[in-house]
This record gives sequence, C-alpha cells and structure tokens, in this order.
Amino acid sequence: MSTTQSQSHPSSNPPPTPSSNSAFNISGSPWGLFLGFIAITTLGFTISEPKWASVSIFGLAVVIGITALRHAIRERNRAVGFFSTVATLVVASLFISQGKDIVPVLFPEPEPRPAALPFNFHPNAPVPLEARFVGRQTELAELDAAWASVLADVPAPNTPASDNPTRTVGIIAWGGFGKSTLARQWLWRRFEQPDAQAKPEALFWHAFQEGEGDGPDAFALALIGYLSGQPDLQDLPQGDSQRMDLLRRAIGGRRYVLVLDGLEVEQVTGGGEAQGRLESGFLRGLLKDHTAGRLGQGLILVTSRLPLTDLPVSSGYRLIDLEAKARALSDRDARLLLENEGVADCSEEELAQLLHFSGRQPLALKTMAGFLAVHNQGKAKGWQRFRPDVVRIPPGREKEEHLWQVLAWTDGVLNANQRRVLNTLAWFREPVAGDWLRHLL
Repeated sequence: MSTTQSQSHPSSNPPPTPSSNSAFNISGSPWGLFLGFIAITTLGFTISEPKWASVSIFGLAVVIGITALRHAIRERNRAVGFFSTVATLVVASLFISQGKDIVPVLFPEPEPRPAALPFNFHPNAPVPLEARFVGRQTELAELDAAWASVLADVPAPNTPASDNPTRTVGIIAWGGFGKSTLARQWLWRRFEQPDAQAKPEALFWHAFQEGEGDGPDAFALALIGYLSGQPDLQDLPQGDSQRMDLLRRAIGGRRYVLVLDGLEVEQVTGGGEAQGRLESGFLRGLLKDHTAGRLGQGLILVTSRLPLTDLPVSSGYRLIDLEAKARALSDRDARLLLENEGVADCSEEELAQLLHFSGRQPLALKTMAGFLAVHNQGKAKGWQRFRPDVVRIPPGREKEEHLWQVLAWTDGVLNANQRRVLNTLAWFREPVAGDWLRHLL
C-alpha cells in the first residue's frame, strides 16, 4: 500500500494595504508637522510687539510648513499636502510683508557724515614756519601717531588701557620752548598740504593767552557757534551740563581737532596740589569727556605752562614735556636755526657758548640769531660784548631766565624813540595800522 505524503507549504502573509482613509490618519508625521505649523502660526498672531519677534515666528512657521509639505509628498498624503501648501503660502506672504517693515529697524542705513567745516584759526594763532621749521621730529611723529590712533578708534570693552587711543595731548613748557609753534607746524604739515589725507571735518584753534582770550564763556560760545554753523551765536545756557549737551549735538559725528592754546591763564597757579587744575567746570568737563571718548572721534591739543592736573597721564592723555632733557634742541638743529636766521659764521666753541646761554630754548636762540644778524654782521664771534650786566626777570617767570637774558640784549641797543614805539605797540593785541601810530606817538 502506497502512502501518499502531502507536503505542506507555509503560507506567506500579504503586506497590509493602506486603508482608504489613511490620508486623514493624524498620527503620521505629516499631520504632526502640520499641527505644529498651526500652533506656531497662532503664536505669531498673538505677539504684536516687538515686531521682529512675530516676524521671526512667522518665518519659523514657513519652514515647518515646507517641511510638512515635503513629508506629505513623500508619503502621498494629499490632505496634508493641500492644507500645507495653502497655509504656508498665506503665512509666507505675511512674513514677507511684515519683514519689509523691520529691515530698516534691524539694519538701518548709516547716516551721512555731516559736512566738513572750514578750518577756524584764532587771529593770534602763529603762522606756520613751513620749511624754516627746525627739529622736533620726534614730537611731530608723536602727534601723527595720536591722530592715527583717533582715526583707528581702537578701544573696546575690557581693552587694556595701553591700547586706547591718545585723544588729548598736552604740550607743556614755560615760555620760549615753541609750544604754539610746534602745534601750528604740525597742523600745517599734516592737514594743510594739497595731498593731505584723513583730514578732520572741523578744526578750531582758540587762544587763551593773557590779553588774547575772553575766558571760558567766550570760548564755549565761539566753539559751539563754529561747530553748529552759527558764527553769530550770542547766548548759551549757564549750566555746564547743558553746554556739554549742546556741544555734543554740534559736533554731530564729525572728526575734529581742537587746539586750546595758552591754557595756563585758566589754571590754578601758586603751587600746591591744586596747581594746574582748571578753574572752569566747562573746560574740565570738555577735557575729561573728550579724553574718555564720550565726544566721538577727535583730538585736543593743549599748550600750557602748567601741567594738566585734571588729566592723569594715561593712554588717553599724552604729555609732551618740552623742558625734558631728552627733548632739548640738538646741536645740529641749533646750527640750522642760526643759519636760517642769518648767522652762518659760528664755530663749534661759539655754538656751545650760545646754547649754554640760551638754555637750548628755540625762541631764545632765534632771538639771539636775529640780533647777531643785524648787529654783528651775522657772526657769532664776539657775542659776549652784547651780554647785559643786569637782567631783571619778572616775579614768577624765573624758569624763563634764558629768554629774559636774551631779550635784555634787544633793550640794550634800542634808542629812546625805538623804546617808545615798542611800548606803544605792546598795548595792542593785534597788528596796528601806521596811521594809528602817528596819532599815538
């Protein structure tokens, strides 16, 4: 008997077929993304301020809507694809329309720089010596470096003090060392050449020297009037803080250079800890705020016989002490100065004697050279015969001993009529017309 064995074949389960309503199965990824899109969009409508926040949320909703659409296409979910397309287009239009309004707020266009002003020099500012200027190359380089540091505007929060720009330079020395001449020569050399680059948009020179300035009030009026384009400005607030506010607005973002020439008349004298302190609150506020960088990009040059006690020497304030031995006029520069003034015949020994007598002070040496050119045929030999026996130095001017010794030469050769003319001229601050002198002499 034959037995027939039947082989059993394992049955394979067919893959499940998607149901007809799978497009509305909200447990799938496309629906989850779409519901997230709806939630984010609703949040965007509920936030009105700040404007950039709602725009940012609408932008996020657009990204989520596009992602939901991509998933719907991949999974062939027509419902999510349709709703995502329509809703994303609507939100995208809101994102674009509102985004246009906040772009100028988030990315404002830079304001145009204010117009440059013509340079303003006080009538009594010295005339630059130009090619006849001698020496001071180190000091000129220091002033160049100070202006370059202002233009670079180096400082930032937590920046070491040594990296801060030099915004204020004090050129300090007693009379005769050429403080004003140095400042004026640097301005001419740096900003008044045909090919000058990176010039300031405002340059203001004010003379405070005794008999020339009219005090801090006149200075504030002239400075703010110049910077604001109102040269005939007649009145200012009395308070120092209000004046500083006016000054900030008048500067208006300009790069500026201010020269405060002969500031010692506004400083405390008489020795002691207070010597050199500015008596004017406005001047103190100006120098302190400027040196701290609170007035924008600018450089202030101060010439004075007294130290600026209100400004500790730091990276923001640089002291150029022309009386320092290291800054003395060199033999080479001294000889060149003598030659420029008409003294070409001068031996090494005679040069050493003249330098000792003049203390290497430029003004004293220049005065001696002019004297020798006129009264000694341009020769240094025999200069001792003009040396005065007695020199009267005004009280408080002892540090100018060398200059007063040289000035005594001139007095020794003047006749009575010449002294009378000079004494008359000394009463005037500015050059005197010849017709006036005829009535006075």
